[in-house]
Amino acid sequence: MRSISLAREFQKKGYEVIFFSKYPQGIELIQEAKIKVFPMPHENNFQKNTFFYGNNSELKEDIRYIYENIQEEAEMIVVDSYNVSEEFFDSLRKLTKCLIYIDDLNAFSYPIDILINGTAAAFNMGYEKKQTAALLLGLKYNLLRSEFSDIGMRKIKNRVQDILITTGNSDPCHMTQKLLKDIVYDTKYKEITCHVIVGSGFDKDIMFNPQFTDNTSIKLYDKPNRISEIMLQCDLAVAAGGTTLYELAVCGVPTIVFAYADNQIPHISALEEKRMIKYIGKYDEWNEKQLKRELDFWITHFEERIELIEKLQTLIDGNGCKRVVLGIEQWIKSNVS
Repeated sequence: MRSISLAREFQKKGYEVIFFSKYPQGIELIQEAKIKVFPMPHENNFQKNTFFYGNNSELKEDIRYIYENIQEEAEMIVVDSYNVSEEFFDSLRKLTKCLIYIDDLNAFSYPIDILINGTAAAFNMGYEKKQTAALLLGLKYNLLRSEFSDIGMRKIKNRVQDILITTGNSDPCHMTQKLLKDIVYDTKYKEITCHVIVGSGFDKDIMFNPQFTDNTSIKLYDKPNRISEIMLQCDLAVAAGGTTLYELAVCGVPTIVFAYADNQIPHISALEEKRMIKYIGKYDEWNEKQLKRELDFWITHFEERIELIEKLQTLIDGNGCKRVVLGIEQWIKSNVS
């Protein structure tokens, strides 16, 4: 989603944007955004209960496919993938004078021109010591959708009535169902409505399960057009670590967070150090009692909830994509003849 957000900002400034994408859910989102996309061949190694980012054996095929379909030098190439190597970047270098990487690992010294890390952990990762590229780091460069660029101060209800549950675009381990059972079927939360975002990568069985669809305390949203409107309606959230945490911050939603993948933990930890979220562990270390302790705290502590909401809404302004595009344009103007 962050790449689509950046692509749309480039389009606003008159650039032609082309995607190369491997996975059906990503291709579907790009097509829905009405952006040209080349579906790339890939090994079918996705497992239902895990995330799969690719492997080295795919990179040569990736390069071959990209070379076959790029007819002329690109003004810039933006890479957003965990499956990269020095050789991969060197091959792409021959196709452009400006090679850009969206990163959150600092895994090795990338042979690129511009590195983007818009997470809260960006300044803690030692980029200055390892990377020679121009660096666009920190929350001012966070790549949020345009709908989050003009969010005003939210209205705060005296009582918690609505809780958002979101795991991002996918939910391979069915945490959504587990969260719903933990919250909805506890009578002390009987006056609370759970709002559930169902991403394009979900097992859609949840949309047809009477246990959830027939419960008036549950509202399911299948790929909503404007998720910000749902966030602004909710008083609290339970979410997986990822871009969603920054969207929730813009909307001023106090959030209880679990991690779905190890690469999420650095920016989760950075946000927790700022006291912007409450982290309760990885999905496979789930503790229902800890979840309910955190819910009960925010439900019963109105003044603390107001204070956190005000802090959250000053954390990010939602204009990261605009700054990134401007930063890239300035680099090209200064470095490309």
